[in-house]
Amino acid sequence: MLKRIAAADATYKAFDKRFAYGTAGFRTLGETLDRVCFRAGVLAGIRAKMDHGLAGVMVTASHNPKQDNGLKIFEKDGAMLEGPWEKLAESLVNTDDLPTFLTNLNAGQLSFPGVSLHTDFFAQPQGVQPPLVFIGMDTRDSSQRLIDAVSQGITLIGACPVNYGLVTTPQLHWLTQRCNELRMAMPGDGEVHGKVKKEDFNEAWARYFKEFSDLIGDSPKSRYETDLLLDCANGVGSIQFKLNLELMAEIFGGKDKVPLNVTIINDDEKPDLLNEECGAEYVHKDQQLPHNFALKGGRPGIKCASFDGDADRLIYFYQRTEGDKVPVIIDGDKQFALILMYIKSLLEKLGITHSELTHVFVQTAYVNSRSTKFLKAKGINNELCPTGVKNAHPIVVGYDIGANDEPNGHGTIVCKWDRVRAALESKKDSIEAKKIQAILQLSNMTVGDAIANLLLIESILRDLDMSIADFATLYEENPSRMFKAVVKDRTKFNVVWDESRLTQPIELQNYIDALVSQTTEGKAFVRPSGTEDILRLYAEAKTMEEMEALAKAILKEIDEKYKDY
Repeated sequence: MLKRIAAADATYKAFDKRFAYGTAGFRTLGETLDRVCFRAGVLAGIRAKMDHGLAGVMVTASHNPKQDNGLKIFEKDGAMLEGPWEKLAESLVNTDDLPTFLTNLNAGQLSFPGVSLHTDFFAQPQGVQPPLVFIGMDTRDSSQRLIDAVSQGITLIGACPVNYGLVTTPQLHWLTQRCNELRMAMPGDGEVHGKVKKEDFNEAWARYFKEFSDLIGDSPKSRYETDLLLDCANGVGSIQFKLNLELMAEIFGGKDKVPLNVTIINDDEKPDLLNEECGAEYVHKDQQLPHNFALKGGRPGIKCASFDGDADRLIYFYQRTEGDKVPVIIDGDKQFALILMYIKSLLEKLGITHSELTHVFVQTAYVNSRSTKFLKAKGINNELCPTGVKNAHPIVVGYDIGANDEPNGHGTIVCKWDRVRAALESKKDSIEAKKIQAILQLSNMTVGDAIANLLLIESILRDLDMSIADFATLYEENPSRMFKAVVKDRTKFNVVWDESRLTQPIELQNYIDALVSQTTEGKAFVRPSGTEDILRLYAEAKTMEEMEALAKAILKEIDEKYKDY
């Protein structure tokens, strides 16, 4: 096995750089990732073999430019790869001698605290379910080549790749988790993975949407708009959501019976068009209407949404008046504020208190202050954490109902079903209890999911009879923006855990505090980048002029006193 792995590894070009496993996994130029993907396949196979179980690998660079690519490894339950295994993955991918590294790792001579290698991963287990790695990819030009490398690594370490081809990232997470559930229910069935089809995901969400729609009923709505213009970033989301729409038409008994009329734009699968002047990142960060907006029926007031390249982000938006170049944007924070407000209102109608069914909304320091005030006014429990799902997840799962999101449109809701059902048991026949369960069922609890979240939000908007303009004015955000400043050594800038304040240099933090105190509804913080020698600055104020003045003063202070700190 080692000889075959070494021979295959030698066929891939080595690059004189270190590949980091960040919050998005390995991600960089696609042309540099062949060997990384092969070795990541080996690591994913080892992860699966440890429990004779499952792992997943998604080849994608999400919202990144078309020339980039990357991969994420995840656990058999669909969760992000455990932190200690991230460190192991990074070391394995960057080693100068892969056979020796694997030999020493298997012998217990390499220490990765938190990683349990309780069996010989070179052994081929007999009489047990085969270790499987579910793999999928987005539509990038390099994805097929890279997924072939992943598959080779998985096979050579003695695990079995199960290739789902073109799928969304959330879809592959869910399929992996679904297979794990079936294997636990049928431990003697070694072929259970063959019963998990990628269309199961689409069928499930079409059915969940129908079940919630039935609870809402057919009463006429005066403000909710059934028409939606959906920008799919020329990515894999268009392939999968079109299937959702077909299945919904079948389940509802005809396309005209579906309470959502979707017009899809930017659904070209050509790799060179992926995320090109379209998609959630473009609309949100560049504050631009997507390509083809006007050509495909875009007009003032029409409800619009954008997926990103692998459909794990969702941004809502609309054009206020003819000729407006900057859309009105409804980011992830506002989307999940709506969802939590809706759930909280149902709980209050049922008389269920926070002590009976705990909840939390976990956000990053980038959340707009107006969002925080809105949540507080609605009695929604709110906590901050550093950027990245792996930082939010431990907080979220400590509550009975937990949500986490980022302003970029990535977020999800999870719950403890036993606690939810127990709290609702005495009221299970009420419409409120049924709606709570229906809305939680619509969430993809493995990871942020643009398709699931779109159907979830549309259900809530229709039940509350809200227009896109109503949604946008749930609360008014303060003007805000992110900036960056180049420094000599970012490691000299330290922050508190949630990244909202500097602990070093404290003089810079004191300067920021003084400026913020003099700014109407001011908020600002600086944190070091995780990958390059720059500082990231978030600034916010009641007016655009005050926000820009606040940011300008902080950037000037950094340039004059801390650039070479």
